[in-house]
Amino acid sequence: MDDIPFGEPIHLYDYDVINGFKKSEGFSKQSLQFLNSMALGGEYVEDQNPEFAGVYTRVDGSEGWYREFYFKGTEITAAFLDLNVTIPPCLEKFKHIAERRLKIKAEKRAKENEKLNAIEVSRDELEDEIKRLKSEIERLSTQLPSLLGEFRSDDPLLIAIQLRNAEWARYDEDNRKTIPSQEALVAQLKQQYQKMPDAQARAIEKVACPIKRK
Repeated sequence: MDDIPFGEPIHLYDYDVINGFKKSEGFSKQSLQFLNSMALGGEYVEDQNPEFAGVYTRVDGSEGWYREFYFKGTEITAAFLDLNVTIPPCLEKFKHIAERRLKIKAEKRAKENEKLNAIEVSRDELEDEIKRLKSEIERLSTQLPSLLGEFRSDDPLLIAIQLRNAEWARYDEDNRKTIPSQEALVAQLKQQYQKMPDAQARAIEKVACPIKRK
């Protein structure tokens, strides 16, 4: 949690010489309550019993106690620098490290912003491409015959289009061997549509044929 939320947060730590700085949500909440109580005028004194060193109770004898907490000099210095607050002499020794951390963080933020900007640009480009494709689909739709196959599965025009797409895809005008056989196509239609009359099959083949046969 951001214990004291400036631009650069200041955390509240438990500390001992063996484990160093430790931070937990429960300890942070207790320490904030301690700070809040002192800000409202509460006066505290450290317990005189050596076994409870670092434990503070209210001077007025009210119930409740708090443990001492610690700040990290680098975090306080970074927060002050971020807020353009003059660094007191006692924090000068942390200034170099704090400045380096702020620089690294600023560079990371700049890279993240670049990525976000790139995503925004890409999204705009994709939206433009979607609009272009929709417009192209609408344009092509106007060029297609309407009601193809809507009312009959043996729609002659639909069959002719399918025949051209399937049988003339490999046609090369410079190679006569690539021209599908007229009789073979008629026979294919009559086999596929067994009730199709020979005259209709020949008519469909003629419509499907993109060239003038000799």
